[in-house]
Amino acid sequence: MSSLAKCLEKFWYSKNPFVWLVWPLTLPFYLLTLIRRGCYQIGLFKVVQVDKPVVVVGNITAGGTGKTPFIGFLVKNLQSKGLKVAVVSRGYGGNYSEPVHLVSETDSVEKIGDEVFMQFNRLNVPMAVSKNRVLAVEVLIANYDIDLVISDDGLQHYPMGRCYEIALIDSHRAFGNRMMMPFGPLREPVSRLKSVDFVIENVNHLNSQKVAGNEFQVTSARMNLEVEGFFHLLSETPVTSANFSESRVVAVAGIGNPQRFFSTLQTCCKSFEKCIFPDHHQFTEADFGYSEDTIVIMTEKDAVKCRSFAKSNWYYLRVKVEMPENSFKKLYNHLSQQCLENLL
Repeated sequence: MSSLAKCLEKFWYSKNPFVWLVWPLTLPFYLLTLIRRGCYQIGLFKVVQVDKPVVVVGNITAGGTGKTPFIGFLVKNLQSKGLKVAVVSRGYGGNYSEPVHLVSETDSVEKIGDEVFMQFNRLNVPMAVSKNRVLAVEVLIANYDIDLVISDDGLQHYPMGRCYEIALIDSHRAFGNRMMMPFGPLREPVSRLKSVDFVIENVNHLNSQKVAGNEFQVTSARMNLEVEGFFHLLSETPVTSANFSESRVVAVAGIGNPQRFFSTLQTCCKSFEKCIFPDHHQFTEADFGYSEDTIVIMTEKDAVKCRSFAKSNWYYLRVKVEMPENSFKKLYNHLSQQCLENLL
């Protein structure tokens, strides 16, 4: 991660009272955001509705909140209810050239982006990538027999009609200094959470006492990211953390919230060195100038970009979402009431 990015992130999450000296500079961004959303709400700008339910899973902050693993969790649980699910994404970092690209097994990580590549290989559901989410949703509906579409991100993509919004919050970083980008981490004002349908707080432990969603009187629940296991990067075979106990370990992260990865890794790996890259970093072999006996552990999202030059002692950590059964039941029942009644 560049020194500029580190300074910016430190400023976003600083408790220094001098941070409020820049508060007046955020007002234009705040007002533009409210005006833009208002124009869609009153019909001045067009919102395109489709004949299938669209569920948006997003956040109001920049950086990682656990959205990608949660979408995987949501897809699998909706499938267990008998629903045929598709996913639409921007495909950030991908070099596809079509207005809408339908993801297939022959696609490379370079073409569709790291998150989409990882999700498609784990979920094997219809997926489309496009900068135009409305068009992507329409293409998915036209090409597949599906019941609903999940939009990976897109909370701020107002041209796309939706029947349900789920916002994720990271419990540790929350909303930082509560200022709009670029002076803070917010894509939209915190008050935006009052209008979403459901808030999921990604907590460190499921027995945490406070759910941030309660601040906004919105239906909410908690989830936690647990270690699913370590996997050998080249062979995809599972291994145990005992494989790392006697060697130098470097933990590599090119994700939105690397500290959460390190905290998760800490629960099962005694000691390691941290190496941070920008989110969606396009790794090359030159990024890994370590000795031959150094063990490298990375996130699953980063691992999919490193297989072509990975060494035999490189591994990745796979995480999974843990959510109390009654919490998912609350989410599912609320979602069903809002937009699934005709499907069940």
